[in-house]
Amino acid sequence: MSQAASFKAYPASVKDLVYTIWNPKNNQPVVHSPPDAMGSSGDLCFLPGDANLWIKDTQGWRRSSGRYHGHGIEHYPTAPYGALRIQDADYRFRWTTETAYRSKKGRENEKSKKLASAAGSTSRMPGGTRDADYDAAAATHSERASEPPEDHDPWRQHAIDQGNGWILPVLDRWEKTFGDESLSTKNGAEILRALLRVPYTIEERETYSQDEVLQPGSIKPSYAHVSIDLQMLSEDTTLAVNNLDTCTGEEVPPSVLMHSLTAHARGRHPTAIVAQYGVSDVPASPNGIGRCQWKVPSSAGSVPQGFQPFVTTCVMPAGGSCDFHQDGIGASWIHHHVGMKDLGGPDKLWLLAKNTTHNREILQPHGRVRLVWFDANQVIPRLEGLQYYLAKPTFHPCALYFEPGLWHLVLTMSLSAHCSFRFADPSKFQEAVLHFSRAIKSAWTLPTQPERRVRAVNLREDWDYWRMIPEVPKRWLADVDKAVKALEAEFEEDERMGSPEPVDDEGDDGDDDDDGDEYIP
Repeated sequence: MSQAASFKAYPASVKDLVYTIWNPKNNQPVVHSPPDAMGSSGDLCFLPGDANLWIKDTQGWRRSSGRYHGHGIEHYPTAPYGALRIQDADYRFRWTTETAYRSKKGRENEKSKKLASAAGSTSRMPGGTRDADYDAAAATHSERASEPPEDHDPWRQHAIDQGNGWILPVLDRWEKTFGDESLSTKNGAEILRALLRVPYTIEERETYSQDEVLQPGSIKPSYAHVSIDLQMLSEDTTLAVNNLDTCTGEEVPPSVLMHSLTAHARGRHPTAIVAQYGVSDVPASPNGIGRCQWKVPSSAGSVPQGFQPFVTTCVMPAGGSCDFHQDGIGASWIHHHVGMKDLGGPDKLWLLAKNTTHNREILQPHGRVRLVWFDANQVIPRLEGLQYYLAKPTFHPCALYFEPGLWHLVLTMSLSAHCSFRFADPSKFQEAVLHFSRAIKSAWTLPTQPERRVRAVNLREDWDYWRMIPEVPKRWLADVDKAVKALEAEFEEDERMGSPEPVDDEGDDGDDDDDGDEYIP
């Protein structure tokens, strides 16, 4: 009998993905590693006596690179399938998503509570009888059901003691509204719980009023203007969007995005068949956000005379979350919140971390272009100088100013939008030189071609703003231009030749000391 014949297949599928889990019929490890004869591309193998989940992909069989949360649970920070829970029942293995598993467990718990409640009512009726063992079991179950999660209450009190009590209502609302609806909402809950552990007071970020970022007499931006921008796009156009169900990138027509934003404007939609999309860069149209006339507040920086910002809008549905990242490389940013209908409470949380050497050492491994999720409990409490801003729906929204290199992440409680534009501030030139130097050096260590491509695009876009400043040294502009062209040529060669990813032989971690040296290509 062949090796493959000694295994029984259990097919399962989620969305458009289909896998097969193989299990020895006699529950004995007949092989020490999965044979090539087993299954096809994408198959899974969980071997008894082996602590690893094996996956077969285009490179052959390999041990899973996921992260375990207890026996038989395999978590993937970069979905498409999020978390796999492998369960052993009578030596038959099956898998399901973590969300589906929790939903089933929730139904089982509710059923147990109803049975316990019904039994209690029976015992209080005249002549009612109950089993003493059942009484003890029901009491134990009731006590466990009422217990808070491990380390939950102590950290809530810790947050209050540190002056961070504002986190509690946000966390409670997030968990009550979304639960584990998607990978994005699950990650958002992990971030909020990690914030409870921060060992100092998180300061509130100062903001600018709407009048300080708009020219006198300008139209006030509203979500109606954003809708016009989307409607003005041709249906032949595809928008780069974030799928919040899986935290992956996709491209969809404008009508699909608008339908998704409407379906997921407020709370949980566990049965919705509409994918949950968010978009980062909706271009302004002359009849939409383009009607607004923007300016840079004098205290935020200076810009050349006649400066015309290129404005885009980020629109996120309820439950949106993102990893720590930086906007651009060496430019400053203005993010202005669009007036929205009040759906109850704040609609967006910004968490900000300055680009210090300490924070960079923690965040640099996670500051990639794609969404590589991080362990929030291991990262957030270690960051220094965290700041936050809770954006609230109002007809007089505020704007945030970002200095070059500021790290940030955003959680969205209800449908919201903000308009953004970048500018080069001459007073921040020396700071920008350091950011460009680090970004150029670390670009060659990024592990994938798409990441290097986006890094090159960000470098080029920020460079275009700096070359409009007359005071900027021409030699520096030429040096950066040469380095960016080399990077652009590298990924263009990758596309033409399909060459393998370059390996960093020197072991450079992509960081650079703050010594003020210019980057020499």
